[in-house]
Amino acid sequence: MSDDDSTMGSLTPEFRGAMKEWIDLKQVLTNARKDIKALNDREKNLKTFIKGFMKSNKIDTCNLKRGKVSLSTKSTKKGMSKDTIERGLTSFFDGDEHRVTGALEAIHENREVTERQVLSLTGLKGKD
Repeated sequence: MSDDDSTMGSLTPEFRGAMKEWIDLKQVLTNARKDIKALNDREKNLKTFIKGFMKSNKIDTCNLKRGKVSLSTKSTKKGMSKDTIERGLTSFFDGDEHRVTGALEAIHENREVTERQVLSLTGLKGKD
C-alpha cells in the first residue's frame, strides 16, 4: 500500500490503518498456519507410530505419571456424499434408475443457495 496509489488516495486514515493492519495480520497468520501445519503433521506421524506399536504389541493402555494413553477401536459412519445418497436411493427404489435420477435432480435443484461477501488479498510478496 503506497501513498501514490490512486485507489487509496481519498480514503480515510482510519481505513488506511485498518487495511495495513489487516494485511500485516494476514501475513503473520499465514506464517503461523505453516508452523501449525508442521506441528500437526509431526503429531499425526507420532500417533501413527504409537498406534502401530501398541497394536502390534497388543498394548491397549499405557499408564503415565499423569493420566494414561488408551488404544481403542470405534465404529463411525462416513459422511453423506453424492455417491452414498445415490447408493441409498438405488437400494430404496429397488434399482429403478429413472426414479433415482429424478430424486437426485430434485435434491440437487432444491439445495439452499447462500451468498456471502469475500475479502481477498492477492499479489503481495511476503516478508520472511
